[in-house]
Amino acid sequence: MIGEQISSIGDNWQSVYRQAGLSKIAARLLAQRTFLSPFAFAGLPKGHQGLVRLAEKA
Repeated sequence: MIGEQISSIGDNWQSVYRQAGLSKIAARLLAQRTFLSPFAFAGLPKGHQGLVRLAEKA
């Protein structure tokens, strides 16, 4: 379920930030601080590192 949410954010983020009129820099900062914050994945058990890689791609 979490993997699907991360994929959905990654798949749709570009069209969403364009519709909102955000610059690429503003969109990247918003995504990293809000939706795909590296801190959201801190402390995950080793079996879930695929989620971290998925978020990094998104």
